[in-house]
This record gives sequence, C-alpha cells and structure tokens, in this order.
Amino acid sequence: METVYQMKGYTLHLVPTKKFKTTTISLRLQNSLKKETTTLRTLLTFVMVAATRKYPSSKDLTRYLEENYGSRLSANISTKGKSQIINIHMSFVNDHFLLNQDKKTSLVKVFLPLFFLRNCAK
Repeated sequence: METVYQMKGYTLHLVPTKKFKTTTISLRLQNSLKKETTTLRTLLTFVMVAATRKYPSSKDLTRYLEENYGSRLSANISTKGKSQIINIHMSFVNDHFLLNQDKKTSLVKVFLPLFFLRNCAK
C-alpha cells in the first residue's frame, strides 16, 4: 500500500512491495520552464550524477555501483507542458537476496550526497 507524506515543498511517496528483486529510488524535481534557467538545469541534471566527494570521478562512482551487484544511477530531463522535470533514478538489488544484508544502507549513502555533498570547488 502506498504511503504519501505531504511535506513543505515536496511530496514523498513510499510504495513497499516484495514483488521485485530490486529497490528503486526515484526523485523528480519539477519547475517552471523558463528560457533563463533551461540550460543551467539541463547541465545540473548530468553534473549531479557524475561524482560525489567520496567518489570524485565518474569512473570511481561507476566502479562502486558495479561492485554493488550492478546498481544503476541515471538522470534525465524532460518537459511537460510549461514544466521542466529533472528525474534522478537509482536501482539496486534488494537486501533480501544478499548474504550481506546491509547493502541498501551503503547505496542510499551514495544517493543522498548527490544533492547535499557535491564535489565542487569552494
């Protein structure tokens, strides 16, 4: 059963299920389509999934994801009507199918720094 949390500025949907062998995290960031910000938001989409402080290059991040049973991290940008939507998607094997049952926590720790701990010069 889906649980919806209405927060200030965003809505969180949790859909627990045991039907799939993967866990998926998707984030949609929607804003008005404006000529002044379209290029910047498009660049931002791909910079966000390129690296983090812990994995400072795309190669390092990709290697880490592959070492974790082929986990995937992707981003795309789309428009719908007068909105521009950034989609960031991460999927990884469900802990239930692993001998080492704490992988989900370590993979979520990769997802969160994409937004909060950027690998940018100060």
